Amino acid sequence: MRAARWRGCWPGRLTQVSLLLWPQVGYAVGLSGLMHAGVLVLAVQVALRRLPIRGARFWGGLLVVVVLTKVLLERGWSQPIVWDADSHLSVVQAAHVTGAFWGVVLGLAEPLLKRPRKSPP
Repeated sequence: MRAARWRGCWPGRLTQVSLLLWPQVGYAVGLSGLMHAGVLVLAVQVALRRLPIRGARFWGGLLVVVVLTKVLLERGWSQPIVWDADSHLSVVQAAHVTGAFWGVVLGLAEPLLKRPRKSPP
């Protein structure tokens, strides 16, 4: 169980550390980058049929396309921080970019990250 919790923290940590690529981002709070990472880890797993779901390839692929399209439309790499007038908050779109990147990478690498279980004696 401890290994699963340790693996679960990597998308958030990698997303936050990757924000150092944008010097205009002084600090970032919130879970939007982690949410993008988590959704894409799951979507990649579903699209590659690593989870037993009917129509997995279609639904997982659709979710990957939708999230990546959203990130592309936001253009967070060129506009890392934008002001949201409705909520009166700055939105760190660079976190969406880094979360999406690490979500896809970790989703694809998930079989490599699994440790083989020891069989009981």
